Amino acid sequence: MSWRFKASKYKNAAPKVPKPDEWVRDLNVGSYQINGQVIKASASFMAFNADVAGSNLYVIPLNDSGRKPKNYPLLHAHSDLVTDLDFSPFDDGLLATGSQDSMVKLWSIPECGLSETLTTPECQLTRVHQRRIENVLFHPVADFLLSTSSGNAMTLWDIHKQQELMTLNNEEEVFQSLSWKADGSVLATTSKDKKVRIWDPRANSVTHSADSHSSNRESVTTWLGASNRILTSGFDSSRQRQVFVRDVRNFSQVEFSLVFDSSTGLLLPLFDADTQMLFLAGKGDNTIGFHEVNERDPILTEGLRHTGQQSKGACLVPKRALRVMEGEANRVLQLTANAVVPISYIVPRKSYREFHADLFPETAGSEAPIYASQWMTGTNATVEKILLDPSRWQGKNLHIIRGPLSERKEEVKVVKTVPTPKPRKTVSDESSLTSNNIMAKPFVAPKPTPRFNEGTTENQGGPRPVAVRRSSSLRTGPSATVEEKENNTNGNLTDMSAKKRSDSDRTVNQAKNGEEDDVFKAPTTAQRRQMFQDRINSVQETSSGTSVVDSSSSNTVAASPLPKRATRIFGRVAKFRHLHGTVMPRNTHLENFRGLDNALPTECNGFHGNPERVAVPLNGPGGRIAILELKKGGRLPDGPLAAFFNTCKVLDFAWDPFNNRRLAVACDDGRIRLWEVNGDGDAGILMESSNEPAKMLEVAQNTDRITIVVFHPLANDVMASVSADYVIRVWDIQTGSVTIQLEPHPDQVFGVAWSPCGSYIASVCKDGKVRIFEPRASRTAIRQGAGPNGVKGARVTWALDGKFLLVSGFDKSSQRLLYVFRSTDLSASLNTLNLDVSPTLLIPYYDEDSATLFLTGKGDTTIHCHEVSEDHPHLFPLSHHKCSTALQGLALMPKHVCQVKDVEFARFSTLTSNSIEPLSFTVPRVKNDYFQDDLFPPTKVLWEPTMTASQWFGGANLPPKRMDLKPNDMETLSSLKAQSTTPSATTAPPIAEPIVSVTNGGGSIGGGFLSAVSARKEREKGAQLEAAISSQLEVNLTLEQDGMVGVDESEWDN
Repeated sequence: MSWRFKASKYKNAAPKVPKPDEWVRDLNVGSYQINGQVIKASASFMAFNADVAGSNLYVIPLNDSGRKPKNYPLLHAHSDLVTDLDFSPFDDGLLATGSQDSMVKLWSIPECGLSETLTTPECQLTRVHQRRIENVLFHPVADFLLSTSSGNAMTLWDIHKQQELMTLNNEEEVFQSLSWKADGSVLATTSKDKKVRIWDPRANSVTHSADSHSSNRESVTTWLGASNRILTSGFDSSRQRQVFVRDVRNFSQVEFSLVFDSSTGLLLPLFDADTQMLFLAGKGDNTIGFHEVNERDPILTEGLRHTGQQSKGACLVPKRALRVMEGEANRVLQLTANAVVPISYIVPRKSYREFHADLFPETAGSEAPIYASQWMTGTNATVEKILLDPSRWQGKNLHIIRGPLSERKEEVKVVKTVPTPKPRKTVSDESSLTSNNIMAKPFVAPKPTPRFNEGTTENQGGPRPVAVRRSSSLRTGPSATVEEKENNTNGNLTDMSAKKRSDSDRTVNQAKNGEEDDVFKAPTTAQRRQMFQDRINSVQETSSGTSVVDSSSSNTVAASPLPKRATRIFGRVAKFRHLHGTVMPRNTHLENFRGLDNALPTECNGFHGNPERVAVPLNGPGGRIAILELKKGGRLPDGPLAAFFNTCKVLDFAWDPFNNRRLAVACDDGRIRLWEVNGDGDAGILMESSNEPAKMLEVAQNTDRITIVVFHPLANDVMASVSADYVIRVWDIQTGSVTIQLEPHPDQVFGVAWSPCGSYIASVCKDGKVRIFEPRASRTAIRQGAGPNGVKGARVTWALDGKFLLVSGFDKSSQRLLYVFRSTDLSASLNTLNLDVSPTLLIPYYDEDSATLFLTGKGDTTIHCHEVSEDHPHLFPLSHHKCSTALQGLALMPKHVCQVKDVEFARFSTLTSNSIEPLSFTVPRVKNDYFQDDLFPPTKVLWEPTMTASQWFGGANLPPKRMDLKPNDMETLSSLKAQSTTPSATTAPPIAEPIVSVTNGGGSIGGGFLSAVSARKEREKGAQLEAAISSQLEVNLTLEQDGMVGVDESEWDN
């Protein structure tokens, strides 16, 4: 029993709270009822939920502090509450988030943090019939392996391939928590059926199962490092908080237990396997407990308790980010109602001038030994340990940011079970340029100099580079090497033969004997001098058209052009990717709006507008529709609004695209009422209510009700309607009769849309079919295919000048989907995009000139934006817009309303529960004083008809004319580019010599002639402008003090 009295190194570790100035303060944090974590940290960043809804995240540098403004950039992660998040242990900038919207998203955080709001994820992962995400957890050993839980299903993902590897089903109840063993072989789970289980995912089996806490409230488990013990935290039947410790070798029995007070907040266990320190932070508690985990009884020994702010969440900081020279054994980040408090646990020592190795054992490094695919095939490995001694890491960064996930690639990782100790390098070994044949051959000059990135060479502009690769199959002995160099980010020339090793070479237990690998060694002064001279010679030889390759050596590979790597994935460059939505000034808003009708059918968008006015349905009897003038912003009167009385329930309505005063309203009495807005001159103000429409359309057989009305996009006085008998009818408004009647659908029609050419009608039906009709040629559908099979509604719209159909709808589990069809072939969708789970339908709004699709639903706060392209997968995400209040409807304005001088490419009128606000979408550009002709092509004049109703019914097809949006006082951006790249004939050099541009590391050397010509033109323009101003203005060089009388000179002496 003498071990009980053995002093612990961490027994006296005391919590130290910095001053409030060192906290992250003035945060907007809500209260969230979730099983997962609300705050997580990597060695570079901390991330936690923001706002009351919790759908956004703060992502703040780990060592940041101070007050945060209200407009601090956020990560707009999901459309609903973020339920869990986790940082990759092998990439401090890779963040995974799970949400109540059933989506899992991966985010790549820039090394400098968020300078602007981030809305576009690296990728998103979704399963069919997936429910709310409960847990998100990276694997501790295998890179790219992510585990998630949703309902009673646990899924393993390969995030690099965006592929589902396997799914484990818990037949009993919902998973509440996950925790991997440190070696990554098995994991522990707790679920709502009050059981704790040990899973072997690769065997798809439960190896151990036992009854856990008696309450079915939330519970959480964590594996105690690489030991055979797990710890669970939960409640008993009387709501007392408990902590159990179990040994896998005797899993049915609780080895050790602690009972705490009665509280509603779960105790979150935070365990550090290196120091065996356990922290228990309760949600809503103002204390954080500290315990040491022992091998023998008592398993948990309590240490000093911290008392401070009330906790909403807490997490541990990775060991690579600790201040070890201050004795900081661990750091807990405590999330409170408006701040993040860093709590350091300091081990007292007499002096901290030296590194105390006994306090900081070797910890897991940031290099993954295997990938997800290797782990799935049964490979087991251990993450290489590193020392935290700062003297070992001088000039090196322990914070690992590997960049975008799409630019990384998997390379074969070789796992060696018995590492071979490497001898310590000496100074003589470093300074010798040829002792290990590292610098044996002259540098092979590429043209231009290639830049290497993890074993790949890519031409970054200019001709294809020529380089020499190292090939192990051609080596004849230990001295066979190939010299490769690059210009690193610090501007130092380093040896690429070490830097270009694969991940397997870097992760085969390189430092088991405490030695550092050559990959981290900086070149000596002699090496730098030699390499710099080689680079100068190589540039000279490249410009003369020769390549320096010593073909006589048997140890080098012949130089050959490097092929472009086909496996590299480039991000799509979209002009509108960084679109920005801005609510226009308040004096343009219509406020104090009341009485919105929210009981409209699914087929109705609920809000329509044109450049002059909007129509909004009002609740109550009489089928009232209010007409509001957009040019008269301000507060609406408190009394009842003037409206059109339809005397029966309104089912749908639409504005005539060629007449801003005409409104068509479909009612449940089987009639279509056409209203004319009467007013004083061009103002068009609805002065008083009216119950007498200008015209009424009625089917002869008097159908039950009209559910949808859609005007023709090109022909005047032509309109399509859908009635309760599932029939699409095409009306001639001039004659007031139905001219074309199509074949009935088998079920309810959710939506119809005219093609841009006006010859076809697309429909989406409750039977799960998408159909295309050519009404003037055939009464039956000319094409049909399978669409959304949900029964909650759907919408259809045309894209890319009628080449594609976009259909939004639901699946049977209320997952909101977006389908892409080629209009000439509806047999199968080209792509199906899973968005989220929500009861409201996504209504599409398509801008043809920018090929941008806007999607939002009633009650949503997010407008999803995608670019539609003919390239696969045809839908490319753009920056989504987050609204401050819930939207009830949108109305897309015609193109001529946009202010192209402000690079505004789309404008909406947005309807909220109490206001109508204009929303402008712009694209950030540097040269705003030029017309951005690459963003604004000649637009179709869709606000003027191209033909009459009789012409269209007679078979005419007249395309719309186009209008150039360029203002007369602006020059085009393309003309500026042409001027900057093409010198004039009068200023051409007398001798025709080629202007050579040499690219070196991404920079450009050359082009001096064009710069000189441009500078001379600027000086000439400046001189002309100065002369013109001088001729018009009177120049007075007299100063004010010249007319003043000073004091006598003698008075200065006094």
